[in-house]
This record gives sequence, C-alpha cells and structure tokens, in this order.
Amino acid sequence: MILAERVRATVAALMHATGEPQARLAEAPRGADAVAHSRSFWMLAGPLTFSALAVSVGVVALVPLLVERGCSTTEAAWATGLGGVGKTLGCTLCARHR
Repeated sequence: MILAERVRATVAALMHATGEPQARLAEAPRGADAVAHSRSFWMLAGPLTFSALAVSVGVVALVPLLVERGCSTTEAAWATGLGGVGKTLGCTLCARHR
C-alpha cells in the first residue's frame, strides 16, 4: 500500500509538472497495478531508466578512458573508486537530512 501511494505521489508530481489539470488527478488510477499500467508512470519511468543506464555506462567506461588519457590502470581504478565513495557519502548525508 505504501508503494502505491508513493507511485501515486510521483504520478501527481509528473501531472503537475506537465500541466495536467488537478481534476484528472482525482481520476488517476489507485493501486500499484493500475498505476504501473498508466501512461504517466511510463512517461516517468522510461527516462529515469535510460538515465540510470547512461550513468552506469559512464562508470564502466571511465577506467579505459583514463588509461587512454595517460593514467595508469591503478590510478584509473582509484579515481573510479573515489567516485563510488563520494556517491556513497553523498547518499548517506542526504538521507540524514530528510
């Protein structure tokens, strides 16, 4: 039930951002299954999925890119690892301030 409400809130935010009338929000489907089959959900889920894929590809390609630019493999691995540590710290600090 909590997941359905979060998805509904996300769909509501998307509808507000795209200028959908608030009256349509009242008609928005309830329940996780209904929301998962809605057009608004897929309009949000699609770009977010491709964005995550692009970030993942960038991380995978970072070591070869740095090696090609003159770094040793050890330095390139350290740079990638420091990026992961930074992401972990950022997520942890953001979670504390919610």
